[in-house]
Amino acid sequence: MTYVVRLAARSSAGYGQDAVVVVSAPEAAPSAPPVDVAAHWQAAGVAAVTWGPPPRALRGGAVVLYKAYLHRANELSPLLVKNTTSHKVTQACGDTHRDCISLIPG
Repeated sequence: MTYVVRLAARSSAGYGQDAVVVVSAPEAAPSAPPVDVAAHWQAAGVAAVTWGPPPRALRGGAVVLYKAYLHRANELSPLLVKNTTSHKVTQACGDTHRDCISLIPG
């Protein structure tokens, strides 16, 4: 994140010339997870998860990517690991909901 700081002195005759300083704050990893995470069945056998970005003050800069993990319930291996810049992922999960029952945002 980059900030521009302008500072001017004032006398009874008005303001003088601005001093300008550009300050860049280092970016950091977000310190909060995405918000409003919701999982639902978009269609038969198609799971979807949607979310909003972390609160602005906790983003650590611009959020450039989300990583979503899709797991079957009680299994550790993901069916899907998807990098995305959007706020939604979908995944075909087979004919039955039990094939794809747990969506975990990462």
